[in-house]
Amino acid sequence: MLRGRLNVLHWPLRVKLAVLFVLAVFVPVTLVAVPFASQRREVLLRDQAEAQLETLGPFGIAQAERTFQALGNQTEQMISPLTRFQGLNPDLAETIIRSGTAEGPVMQLMLDRASLVRVRLMAIDNTPIIDAHRQNDGNIEFNYYDETYTAPTRAEQLIAEGRVSEETMLTNIYPGLSGDPVIDVVLPFQTDDDTTISDEDPGYAVFTYDLLLTAQDEVIPDVYRTLLDIPKTDQPHHICLLNDRGQLLSPTEDFDVWSDMSASPGFGAAQRGETGISEYTSMMLNADVMSYHAAVDFTNGPRITFLIETPTDYIEEQAFEEGLFTLAIVSSGVIVLGLAATMLGASIVTRPLNRLTFAARQIVAGQFDVELAEMNRRDEIGQLNNALSQMIGQLLHAVSELEAQVDERTRNLELTLEIGRAVTSIRDLDQLLETVVNLIRDQFDTIYHAQIFLVDARTRQAQLRASTGVVGRQLLQHGHYLEVGSQSVIGSVTAAGHAVIALDTSHNPIHKRNEFLPDTRAEMALPLRTGNRIIGALDLQSTRPDAFSQHDVDLFQGMADQLTIAIENATLFAESTARLHEIEHLNRSLTQTAWHQVEQGREQRTLNASVGLAETAVTWSPLQLEAIQKRAIAEHIEDNIVTFAVPVMLRDQVLGAVEWQVPLDRYSQNTRQTALELTSRLALTAENIRLFEQSRRVAQREALVNQISNKLTVSTDVNQILQIAVRELGLALQSSETVIKLQESTFPTENDSIQLDE
Repeated sequence: MLRGRLNVLHWPLRVKLAVLFVLAVFVPVTLVAVPFASQRREVLLRDQAEAQLETLGPFGIAQAERTFQALGNQTEQMISPLTRFQGLNPDLAETIIRSGTAEGPVMQLMLDRASLVRVRLMAIDNTPIIDAHRQNDGNIEFNYYDETYTAPTRAEQLIAEGRVSEETMLTNIYPGLSGDPVIDVVLPFQTDDDTTISDEDPGYAVFTYDLLLTAQDEVIPDVYRTLLDIPKTDQPHHICLLNDRGQLLSPTEDFDVWSDMSASPGFGAAQRGETGISEYTSMMLNADVMSYHAAVDFTNGPRITFLIETPTDYIEEQAFEEGLFTLAIVSSGVIVLGLAATMLGASIVTRPLNRLTFAARQIVAGQFDVELAEMNRRDEIGQLNNALSQMIGQLLHAVSELEAQVDERTRNLELTLEIGRAVTSIRDLDQLLETVVNLIRDQFDTIYHAQIFLVDARTRQAQLRASTGVVGRQLLQHGHYLEVGSQSVIGSVTAAGHAVIALDTSHNPIHKRNEFLPDTRAEMALPLRTGNRIIGALDLQSTRPDAFSQHDVDLFQGMADQLTIAIENATLFAESTARLHEIEHLNRSLTQTAWHQVEQGREQRTLNASVGLAETAVTWSPLQLEAIQKRAIAEHIEDNIVTFAVPVMLRDQVLGAVEWQVPLDRYSQNTRQTALELTSRLALTAENIRLFEQSRRVAQREALVNQISNKLTVSTDVNQILQIAVRELGLALQSSETVIKLQESTFPTENDSIQLDE
């Protein structure tokens, strides 16, 4: 029994074909394609990584140059408050020190800049005259001229070596008093003439910045962030900044600042003057890397070694994944092709004969609508199949074509009318777009997904605004959009302004595959245009290749034109509604503000009047308060007397309330309506009175100003003009004392003001 199953001759034909296909195709293709794809991917990734490093390295160096220049420029702007101290000799410096006039500008500079931890004024002979440094508790300590006081830094070394010229100099980065990396900016004092500065004169100002604190400084640029901020790429990069001793200047999660990295091969190559790309094992990443290394001496600035490292294991991992992906693709293709070959071989004789027999029996029974697939084969089966197909095809062709055309045109006309009714009756834009795409998808069998994009004129993006089904909701939640002019159907139609069709998405490069719509085999997009402006696109997708024809283009373009008009109308309606609401809100705000000002300007904050009472109430009644709070009529019935209060409303703002008392038998809906109309008229009358009073006050103020101006123009003497001005202003403002001061200098004199007491 087992030997019979192992006999190849007893296997089914489809099994034989499948085994033969695997041995002849799958094994050779797998052995060749997978290693080739993996190796090709690795070479490509290495070339890409090297190109990125060669670009990022000079970019980082140029960015560092700009950062140090910005730091120097910011420091040069701070030197102006200290220029008054240039030319000081030690004796005069002691006088200034005792008076404390130097502490103010220096302390203000350090308080305004969190990263400025030390400021020194130095004589040309390198003697410190003023030394202010920030302590750990944040206080600023001042040390003055003292030959015994020494705290040398890199700045003193530059000055002692005579390397400081008339330009601003930046020292190398070194450990500060707190251990943080700091940098000195040395600025020479410049005299306004050709006078000679003696050795005791302060020749330099030295500003020391803590680089770890520049991120907290609102004035000084964040040095670390700009030095380490390089463009993001698809491959990981790690930046390492070292000084000329190989100490780490840029701390990481695993390494502190000043960590010794001098053993790094990249640092050694940079110190030897080699600038470029090399591969080695990184001390920071503890992995093999491809690195860009360069030692840079910045103009009037520090010397820094740049290392930009990319792990090579990332490249190998990507290459391995490419090999797996290729294997998966090859396996899937072989399986599909193997099944197809098996089914084809098994059915090459039996299935065609069965189909032909069944078709012949239907024809004998009088059913001529039998569909036979045309066979491109020259044997007897093919000839028989073609003869039967031609016989029944000629009979049904004319009738079926006529019926199809009539049905299609009738259906298209009904759908066009339905969409026309929908777009003319809906004013909400989102509801309009959703209704249209759902109607198109539900009514057309060839369309399984429809969506509408609208172009954002500001960003030049075609943003998805309506899409059918669950997939459509997911795309809308993701904020799906395509760039105008991008390599896609939507990008092309929004840029060109005419219909774009991808009849077979598997071979058309203009189609951009969407992972949410994997079944799309044909796509057509039509522009939504108004005049010469493209406002969006109508996108239709089908699961069948070649699903759209020129007739479909004409039909759906008409729908798109109708939709464009409806979109414009809905947009205008929404804008008009929004402006109307905005005007109403502004009117309410202006009314509320104006009446609030009226109440603030009156001594009596509540206006009262009454008829039929012994005296006028000076406070709100409970019923009036209830009407004001409810913004509606409040009423109370007691002893056949109805007391009701009506709020006085103006532009949806409550100005007050009116209270009536009427007999119960005379209280009706007509009474309430009359009270509402009276309070409405009362509100309008009060508003007119307020506007009249406001206009009268403005006119009085203008008249007073004109009167005083006329009196001032009579005289040409300044003192007389000032006397007239203070007298008229005092009378107009009812002030007991009026003063006009004219000040020319920092310290006032007795001639700087004229005063009139009344």
